[in-house]
Amino acid sequence: MYIFHNGIGKPVHGAVQQIGGGGFSPTSVSNLTLWLDAADSATITQTGGNVSQWDDKSGNGYHVTQSVGANQPTTNSRTINGLNVLDFDGSDYLLRDTTPNISQPNTIFVVVQHDNSNNGYYVDGDSTSGSVRNAISSNSGSGQFHLYSGFSIFGGTMDQNLHIFTGIFNGGSSKLYQEGTQIAGANAGSYSLRGLSVGVRASRSDNYLDGIIGEIIIYDALLSDEDKNQVGQYLADKWGTTWTDI
Repeated sequence: MYIFHNGIGKPVHGAVQQIGGGGFSPTSVSNLTLWLDAADSATITQTGGNVSQWDDKSGNGYHVTQSVGANQPTTNSRTINGLNVLDFDGSDYLLRDTTPNISQPNTIFVVVQHDNSNNGYYVDGDSTSGSVRNAISSNSGSGQFHLYSGFSIFGGTMDQNLHIFTGIFNGGSSKLYQEGTQIAGANAGSYSLRGLSVGVRASRSDNYLDGIIGEIIIYDALLSDEDKNQVGQYLADKWGTTWTDI
């Protein structure tokens, strides 16, 4: 693996064309709760490219589903770094209602790219209660990216580039990272995460993502910097982008 430096003393790892991220697996880090990987075709149930189920690879069985054809994202139509992604067209989403059910602290990774500058939720919680949400999204009103678990914090600048977002949900010490660089840090609230909405706000009535998602990984833990960097570098190597060590 080639390692470069960004001129300020922090290592930046070059993108490596490896599906397995150099042999590392998210299962190597303790407290893995959910792992959705669009590059693994065996985890995707589809008909004519329309996805009705995306299987959880964590072993916990937290698959996300969509029974309504008009709201199903598509597969085998777009790639990142030669790997399949799911395409959400601004009306698509996948969901599950009551599990996982985890309190803070927890850590969420998302590989995502926007097709426009509209609001778009990448992950959120269950629609049946407003108090079980851990959300990572964009916010067109502020032109920034957004972390929410009772309070909103914002950072970065919205664009249409590929990103790896890492959300640290930890009450007053919550943080949002973009490719390993912190872009927000403040009190994001103390809500737990119950259920999962992918590609839409928890209400499942607005803020649909128009873009693509490659991978989502959730840990029921506040990961160490070493573990965050291992997962982040795995994702960067796999999806063809860079990661700056936290």
